[in-house]
Amino acid sequence: MSYTLQVIVGASDMVEICRSEGLAYVALTDRLALVPLNLALRERFDIPNLPLTDEDEEPVLPESLGALGRKLSKDGTVAYLEAQFFGGAGSQAHVLFRQGTMIGEPVVAGDAINQALRQFGVQSSSGADEFDGVGLGRHRHTDRWLTDRK
Repeated sequence: MSYTLQVIVGASDMVEICRSEGLAYVALTDRLALVPLNLALRERFDIPNLPLTDEDEEPVLPESLGALGRKLSKDGTVAYLEAQFFGGAGSQAHVLFRQGTMIGEPVVAGDAINQALRQFGVQSSSGADEFDGVGLGRHRHTDRWLTDRK
């Protein structure tokens, strides 16, 4: 079984920017929303598929993805999240943006998504990590998130 995720997650202040830009979003919790970077959106903004976890070299954030992250973080914090798994093996990454600026370098690590979610105050509980706590396992592929969109 495979799993792929390519999204931008942010607090509720990101939703107004999404509406003004015509971007579909999905509520994850009462405080967090997710923008699925499906094929149509990636083509619209010229964003490659899985640029951080699909490389053998040092991860470099494409400028087109950086521009979208900076725009969506204008009034707060957002995180670009990326993951791909097949048969239990895979990788995940995140990049943080705050007030229109990229914070640090891309992080590729086994718990990169959980690290990013902690920046929004998400905590693991009852045997579930942050990833499961916000329901990121709800869909196995990024395009499926559009069935939940607002």
